[in-house]
Formats: sequence, C-alpha cells, structure tokens
Amino acid sequence: MRQFPGKLKSFLRSQTGSVTVEFVASVPVLLAGLAVCFEFGRAFLAYEIASTDMEVAARYLSHTSSVTAASILQAENLAQCGTTTTGCTKHWPWNVGGATSPSITETTESCTTTGRCATCSAVGTDCLPFNQDVTDVKLAAQIPMTLSLLGYIGVNELYTMQIVDRVMWIGS
Repeated sequence: MRQFPGKLKSFLRSQTGSVTVEFVASVPVLLAGLAVCFEFGRAFLAYEIASTDMEVAARYLSHTSSVTAASILQAENLAQCGTTTTGCTKHWPWNVGGATSPSITETTESCTTTGRCATCSAVGTDCLPFNQDVTDVKLAAQIPMTLSLLGYIGVNELYTMQIVDRVMWIGS
C-alpha cells in the first residue's frame, strides 16, 4: 500500500500527455470561435447583398419616367431576382423563408411655391433652386436569418435584418 502514494506523486509530476490534454481542452473553444466567425460572415454577406439589391432597385426607380405600380413591381423583381420580369426565381438571401418583398413608397412634393419641401426639411437640406418637384422613394425590406451552426450548441434564434434605402431626385 505504500507504493500507491509514491506512484500518485510520480503521475502528478509527469509531463507526458499534458499537450494532448491541453489540445483536447482548447479545441471546443476554437471551434466555437470559428463557428461564430462563420455565422457573422454569412449574416454580413446576406446584409451586403440585400443592401446592394435595394440600391439597384432605387437606382432603377430614379431612372424611370414616373413611378407607377408597374415600375415598383419591376424594381421589386430587380432587387430579388436580378431581372425586371415577373415570375423569376429569387436569389439568396431573398429566397429565405419569411423574407418580405421590398416595401416601396413614393411621394412627390412641389417646391415651386414654398422654396423648401417638407421632404428636404426632414433631411435637413434646402431644395435646390430649380423650381421643380422633388420625388422621394423609400425602400424597406426584412430578411430573417437563422444562425445554423450555432444551433448545435442550443442557440436557435431567428434574427431579422432590416434593410432601408432612400433615393431623392429633382424633376423627371
């Protein structure tokens, strides 16, 4: 029985296998950090793509002669599919379940009588002295994102990205 305490002391002082134990202890932390980085990058990419799509739709509307229901539908299709035709296949991240179509509102205000539009006042700028109408188009959409890799550790949250864009132009 006296040999057991001596062997225990020798086992506790031994350095053999300590690197393996440290590796096994640190791998879960490293993998969790990698998963968080991957999910953040995927969410950032989805936001960047959707934001660029909204800018393209706003630019398309600013180049139309007048904002009508048909041009708004074409802008929505352009944002979600990359083409103005109806019945197209939505690309990622717009094809995620629960993604809303861009909500597009358009207002036209006359600056010829007051010299300062309500829209320009809200933005904090004066209307340019062209004595023409100002068209203000606001685009908004919501895209749900699930962090899929974090579901393995019990984080099954559904996050909603909100993308908003606005374009203003003077005249037609």
